[in-house]
Amino acid sequence: MFIVFCVLMKKAKAVYFSSFLNCLVYGAILDGWRALVPLFNDTVTAPGSMGLPLRLVLFAVGMVMTSFSIALFFKCYLYPQVYDFFVKGISRHFGIDRTKFKLIFDASCLLVGCAMTLLLFGKFVGIGVGTLIMTVLNGRLIGWSSAWLDKHIELKPLLPRLAKQFELN
Repeated sequence: MFIVFCVLMKKAKAVYFSSFLNCLVYGAILDGWRALVPLFNDTVTAPGSMGLPLRLVLFAVGMVMTSFSIALFFKCYLYPQVYDFFVKGISRHFGIDRTKFKLIFDASCLLVGCAMTLLLFGKFVGIGVGTLIMTVLNGRLIGWSSAWLDKHIELKPLLPRLAKQFELN
C-alpha cells in the first residue's frame, strides 16, 4: 500500500516513513493498555466472558474514540498509520471527498480480507459483525468528527517549520 501511495503521489519523501513509526507507537500503546487494564487483557478476561450489553457499550465507545482519534490525525501534520495515511494523502492529492474515499477503501480492504481468510482458512476467521459495522460506519464517524473539530477547535501546529516538512503538496 505504501508503494502504491508513492507511485500515485509520484514521489517518495523520507518523512512518509514516519507512518511506520506511528504504527510502532500505536502498537506499543495498545499493548500498554492491554497490560494495565485487565478488561482489555485476554489472559485476565477471557474473550466472550463479558455480557453482551457491556461488550456492546465497549464496542460503541471504542468505535467513537477510534474515529475521533483518526480525525485528529487527519488534522495534524504527522502521518497516521499507513492505511489511514493512504486515505489522507490520496484523497487530498486527487481532490476526493475523504469520507467517501475512506468508506470505499475500508470496503475494499474488507473484501480482500474476506477473500484471504476464505482462501487460507476455508472459513471466516477474525471477520465478524463488528468488522462489518466498522466498515460501514468508520468513515462516516471520522467525517463527523472532522466536521466537529472544524467547527469547534482551531488547530495550529506547535512547530510550523516541522509541519512544513510533512506537507503532502
